[in-house]
Amino acid sequence: MQCDMCGKPGSLFLVQIEGTLMNVCEGCTSFGKVIREPVNNRIIKKQVVKEETPVPLIKEDYAFSIKSAREKKGLTQELLAKKVGEKESLIQNMESGHFEPSIALAKKLEKFLGIQLIDDDIPTVISEVKTKQEGMTIADFIKKS
Repeated sequence: MQCDMCGKPGSLFLVQIEGTLMNVCEGCTSFGKVIREPVNNRIIKKQVVKEETPVPLIKEDYAFSIKSAREKKGLTQELLAKKVGEKESLIQNMESGHFEPSIALAKKLEKFLGIQLIDDDIPTVISEVKTKQEGMTIADFIKKS
């Protein structure tokens, strides 16, 4: 049985690496979280893990909300930028609708301006993570590229 990462044969651990379950050798376990240690060289042939992940979205009217809240507080774009630790050009781009803020930046602006930029109606994405014994390893892909 081969390691899904390096292709090395031997006893394999079931490890979660960046959300994906993989059967890897002891040397590759440092890349993720060990879920199960080898038991008599038995590996998981197929397993499906369903993960529900909330995906926060920025409201469509974020540009108007930021600009009007800034103006209500009597701040210039330059002053708002200094207060939230961002560049003035970033504030300009957000207010003109050319740049959608990240979730982290939206939270910072929400707190400072007292507005809501993140949509309450958060959809849930269900992703499937599959593992299998057969097929190519990451090492096989790298060699062929």
